[in-house]
Amino acid sequence: MSVYASSALSSHERSATRDRLGADCFVCGSVESVDVAHIIPQGSGSNTMLLDMRTWAAALLTFSKKSQENFMVLCPSHHRDYDDGKYTLVPTPAARADMIEHELTEFAEREQKIAEGRTDTGRTLWYPPQIEYGFEYIPISKKPLIQVFNETAYRTGFVFTTTDTLPHPGSPINVHPYALLAKAHGPLSQHGRFKNTRTNSAAADVIRLLSLYHRPIGPAAIPSGITPAAAVVLEDAVSVVAAASGGTATMPGMVALPGIPAAPHGGVAATSGAVMHGHGQGSSVQTPTDETEGGIG
Repeated sequence: MSVYASSALSSHERSATRDRLGADCFVCGSVESVDVAHIIPQGSGSNTMLLDMRTWAAALLTFSKKSQENFMVLCPSHHRDYDDGKYTLVPTPAARADMIEHELTEFAEREQKIAEGRTDTGRTLWYPPQIEYGFEYIPISKKPLIQVFNETAYRTGFVFTTTDTLPHPGSPINVHPYALLAKAHGPLSQHGRFKNTRTNSAAADVIRLLSLYHRPIGPAAIPSGITPAAAVVLEDAVSVVAAASGGTATMPGMVALPGIPAAPHGGVAATSGAVMHGHGQGSSVQTPTDETEGGIG
């Protein structure tokens, strides 16, 4: 068994990778000869990918192309195909679902902190065992068949069946999930990629996660303690009044509106000091003038 890698890697780096990940190809299980491969490629063409990934969270600021977490073990054939974009690897469906749920929940909590004047400590990331170990093989240019070597001894250690249809449950293989996302985004965004239910699901999840990680953070739009149903009613009411008055409303508790819509008789309300009382069903907009002068009940 031989482990090869680019001359850019030292013998210590190759040995450390083999000790951490084993010396079997992640995709097919070959033990004949394997390479230490990069998830984020070495070339300067991947610099933008790496710099973008570092903006997602403070924990990624020190991640580099030479980080141990950026290495994986592939046979020469699958190494070449991975670098050429013929397939990609992504976190498992369960891991992706947990990553999305964590980001949505935490982002809302961060917005609420800002709205309350507390310090936003930034995004946190989940890693195994908070999310499921392993990864999923996603063909890009065609659907290949995966040959699993040494099935009797190694089958439970690998992610795929011989027909490339199902991930093996409980794969112990652990790679950096966020590096996989950064690398997979380009291939999965290609219009002409291979499409089936599994690849489409992976593409939707990866594209959504990167979109979520690029969102700007600001104060929560809806005060705490408002149910989702009430929030929808509140947002609808505010948007109607704001649109009618030509202004924008904010919602820190009682919603001050910058203007009042035209009165039913064609005139203009006497004041712009309208406020919204309550949230959800039964809420109302009140003005100091008569309720027929442009108010919305």
